[in-house]
Amino acid sequence: SNMYGHNATDEDMAMIGKELTQEELQILESCIKFADELKKPILDVKKLKKFVHPAARRGWGDFSQAKSFFLSIPNPGFSTKVRYNDAKDTAYVKIFPKVDEAFLINTPHIFSEGYEFALGKWFGKWMIYQFGGHLNSIYEKTNK
Repeated sequence: SNMYGHNATDEDMAMIGKELTQEELQILESCIKFADELKKPILDVKKLKKFVHPAARRGWGDFSQAKSFFLSIPNPGFSTKVRYNDAKDTAYVKIFPKVDEAFLINTPHIFSEGYEFALGKWFGKWMIYQFGGHLNSIYEKTNK
C-alpha cells in the first residue's frame, strides 16, 4: 500500500509508549494479549472470554472463527493509535496486514484495508466487543 513514513526506531517506540495514556495502554494491551491467545495452538476459551465485553460473549462462541479470521491476516500489525467514536463509548484499534516491522506514518492517511477491534467499557475497563469491520458504537443494534 502507498504509505508515507519510515521504519520506527527503538527511540520512536519509546516515545510512543510515553505519549500513550493509561487508558490507551490498557486498550492496546487487551487487544494484543487477546490476539496472542488466538495464535495459540489450543484455545483457552475461559481466558479469551475475560477479554470480551459480557454483552458480546455469546456471539464469539468457542473463538474458533475469530482464530481462523485472525490467522488469515498476513503479518498483522497493530496501530498504536487508539481512536474513539464521538460519544466516546466505543474505542477502536486498527490491525493492518503485511506489517513486517514497526512503521511510523508521518501524514494523515485514509486506510481502506485493515481490520479493527471495537471495545466498550464494562465497569470502567475497556473490553473487546467486536473484531473485523467498523462498528459505529457498541450500543447500536445494527452495523452501518
